[in-house]
Amino acid sequence: MASRPLTNPIVAIDALSAISGGGLSVARGLCESLAVARPTWTLLMIASHDDALPSPSPANVEPMRPASAQSTLRRWRFEQVALPRVFSRRDVGAVLLLGGFKIFASDCPQAAVWQNAHIWTPTVASHGWKLSAYIALQKIVMRATVSRVGRNVFLSADSADRCRRSIDLPETSVEIAPIGIDARFYSNTALPRPFADRDPYLLAVGDVYAHKRFELAIEALAALGDRGAGIELRIAGRILDPPYHARLVDRIEQSGLHERVRFLGHVPRERLIELYGSGLALITSSRLETFGLTPIEAMACGLPVVACAESAVPEVCGDGADYASEATGVALAQQLERLLSNPADWQDLQRRGLERSRRFAWPVVAERYARILESLIGIPSPEKGDAMSNR
Repeated sequence: MASRPLTNPIVAIDALSAISGGGLSVARGLCESLAVARPTWTLLMIASHDDALPSPSPANVEPMRPASAQSTLRRWRFEQVALPRVFSRRDVGAVLLLGGFKIFASDCPQAAVWQNAHIWTPTVASHGWKLSAYIALQKIVMRATVSRVGRNVFLSADSADRCRRSIDLPETSVEIAPIGIDARFYSNTALPRPFADRDPYLLAVGDVYAHKRFELAIEALAALGDRGAGIELRIAGRILDPPYHARLVDRIEQSGLHERVRFLGHVPRERLIELYGSGLALITSSRLETFGLTPIEAMACGLPVVACAESAVPEVCGDGADYASEATGVALAQQLERLLSNPADWQDLQRRGLERSRRFAWPVVAERYARILESLIGIPSPEKGDAMSNR
């Protein structure tokens, strides 16, 4: 940053990899909140999807949506060939890489945000050769990136620790910063529906593939026995792994639950907020989460969370969730039965969840990312320490 004052930098957000679901909302929410948190900055927002861009765009945000970056290979080509010239011409002071991988031809200070744990952990289910080859390539590029960027940003300490086990991370580059949730999830916070006014269903949210372990939620419903009579399980998410989905359907049939388990497919945000605001509890059974966005969204809507205490979930959810004693359907059912049998406990968990979720409002989270970017640019921090803590 030789020619621009430190107080008025141009900061690029590379959101080209955000093409669906939570990635789009994270890109959009972070950009909108950084624009408010640092009004003197100019944010060059680079995206391959309209839904990753703020709408309307704040005055200090310059959206950039290249028409040539609509496939994976074209996105990588645009990042590695075209963007370095853009950064040099615009005198960009720092780049936030939401896809993680460094732009190697640019000497601009860069912070890589690592959201996808699949590239540093063993796979759980077998993949086709194309996906396996793609993940192998990603792992090579990640190893080349971590020692060449100024900051490696992980969404949780658990993710950073897991990555350290397989990749030699420069410790001075490691930062922990969560992601935030859309303000619309807080719309019912002031007066969430009480236990007596809830609809009789349990909710599980996430794309349907093996890591999510929805079989545990199905087993939990079956294990509730008489206590679960009349209660449905609703699973909201795209079916990304058809063979895994078929196994779930077989399990449902074998358990005699075919009339009580519903796959909702992709659910728009407004409908998801309604589901969070009306059900009895969210079941979080995933074996691997770099953060765990859905339980925080549920908490913000006043829906109590019962979870398996694995990966980043306990770190992020803290005392805002109740945890099964082990990762089994029976253990989840025991925790659910205790909760559903005691409205006072249910209400207390609802209150704790609402309090916990406020740590992940975008204005709070954006401040953490602003501090990371300031450290890259060389802007002195007004105070020592992190702007927020997950723990």
